[in-house]
Amino acid sequence: MPSRGCPGGCTFCIKHVSYNHTVRLRSPENVIAELKLLWQLGLRNVHLYTDCFTVNREQVVGICEGMIREGLAFRWTCNSRVDYVDPELLTLMKRAGCWLISWGIESASDDILRHVHKGTDQTRIERALRWSHEAGIWNWGFFILGLPGETEETIQQTIALAKKLPLELALFHIAAPYPGTPFFFEVVRNGWFRAGTRWEEVDMDESTVLDYPGLPAERIEYWARRAFREWALRPGPIWTYLKSVRDVYTLKSAVNAGLQAIGWMR
Repeated sequence: MPSRGCPGGCTFCIKHVSYNHTVRLRSPENVIAELKLLWQLGLRNVHLYTDCFTVNREQVVGICEGMIREGLAFRWTCNSRVDYVDPELLTLMKRAGCWLISWGIESASDDILRHVHKGTDQTRIERALRWSHEAGIWNWGFFILGLPGETEETIQQTIALAKKLPLELALFHIAAPYPGTPFFFEVVRNGWFRAGTRWEEVDMDESTVLDYPGLPAERIEYWARRAFREWALRPGPIWTYLKSVRDVYTLKSAVNAGLQAIGWMR
C-alpha cells in the first residue's frame, strides 16, 4: 500500500467517510524496502493497493526506478485515474513490470461525470487508455450504472464506449449510495431510495436500492446484466479470457469465474 487517499471529488466514493481529500504517501525508499523483502520471500506478483497509484508522479517515478535498479522484476498491477497519467509515466511503469491498470471510468456521459464531480471526460478517458495500451499495459475498466442523471440512453452510450476502448477486462457496477457520502445525501434529499430499503442493502452490487423517475430499479438491474453481456460476449474479450488459461490451476479458476459470470448474466 504505497499511499492512501485521492484528491478527487467523486460524490459516490467512500473516501468521503474515511479520509476526505487527504493523501498520505510512503517514500519510494520505504516501498522498495518492502518489495525487496517480498522478493526474498519468493513472491513475484504484486498488487500496489492504493486509491490512485499515480496520484503523485514523483513517488511513482521513484518506485519504478527503484524496482528497475534493484532488479525487482515483479509483475504488478495498480489502480489509477485517467487524469493522473502521461505517456512517459506509463512507459516507465511498463518497464518496471506493470502489466495491468484498473481505471475508474464510470460513464460515457460528460454531464453525469460533471454531476458526480469525477473531474474527467470522455476525451481524457480515451486518451489515457490509448496511452496505456500503446505502452503495452492491459486496461481494466470499471463502470457505474445508475448515477444521478442516468437514462437508458446514457447507459447505452456507456456500453458503446466500453466496446470502443482498448479494454481487456470490464465490470459494470450498480451505483451504491454509501451512507455518509455526498451521493447518499443527494439520494435522501430527492427521495430516490427504493421503498423498503434496508441499510445493509445499500452496498449490494447485483441489485439496486435506487428508483429514479423514468429509470426504476428493475431497469438499472436489467441494463447492468445486459451491459456485461454485450461487452463480454465478443471475440476480443473471449480471446483474452482464453489466453489467461496457462496451466491446470488457472484453468480451474477460469472455469469457476466463467460459470459465475454466465450465471449472473442469465
